[in-house]
Amino acid sequence: MNKNKPKELQYEGHVVHRRVSDGLVSLTDMWKAAGEPPNKSPRDWKRLDKTQELLENLAFTTGISPVRVKTQRGKLSKVRYIISEILGIIETIKNGRHPATYGTTELAIDYAQTLSVKFHRWALAALKERIEEEGNPELALSRGRARAIQGWKKQGKSDDWIQDRINGIQNYKQHTNILAAHGVGWQGHRNGFAECADAINLEILGGRSKRLKVILGLTKKSARLRDSLNRKQLTALSFAEALADDEIEVNDLQGNNLCRQACSQAAYRVVLAAQGSTRIVAYLD
Repeated sequence: MNKNKPKELQYEGHVVHRRVSDGLVSLTDMWKAAGEPPNKSPRDWKRLDKTQELLENLAFTTGISPVRVKTQRGKLSKVRYIISEILGIIETIKNGRHPATYGTTELAIDYAQTLSVKFHRWALAALKERIEEEGNPELALSRGRARAIQGWKKQGKSDDWIQDRINGIQNYKQHTNILAAHGVGWQGHRNGFAECADAINLEILGGRSKRLKVILGLTKKSARLRDSLNRKQLTALSFAEALADDEIEVNDLQGNNLCRQACSQAAYRVVLAAQGSTRIVAYLD
């Protein structure tokens, strides 16, 4: 695992990276996510008197010698030497075509306040929450479940539907774990997991995932097909996955093709039992 690979935060569809190695947040990404407002770039923010006061305090309390740069607001103004970097607190990555400035969570929240009230509120919630969740993974699981339930309730879903959906998510994770243990995966440009899922979708729902999303008007990439299904369809999918899992494990089936066939056959048995009532449309493919 690459410890330096950035983690991602999301602001209205824009990615804000946070380094795994030290938790520093990309202030440059924040500025871009906010629409690149003029005179509010990380460089502009660092020149503010209040920012310099904060950086001076951080350098003093940590005992880390800062890197200072020469700056002048106008030809007639006084030359100043301001803090540009403090190792592990605020750093500028200069390699590559587009340099980026990274800062601690405290500095990122302060910078967000400069960008806008809306962005500041996001930073307070997202950054604080992320730190808490990394220290307590169980909290992350609980919050994720709570957010999902809240989102489904906003969609008008019943408590019974929500419970079926949660059970389905857990069942699908078990299903994909079994598929992976039996050699399902990528082969060239073919995604074995997607093919197994569509083998079930084709029988249970009447079409492949991509086609069904078009029919249901799910145009956003983030849209989940199963969020638009009813309880009978959700249950049928989970039952087909469970039947396929048994078939794959009992017969020790290996590879994309055999596991996909097992998924298709399992789904067909479920459709016979449901007398085709789970299909969104007539058989499409």
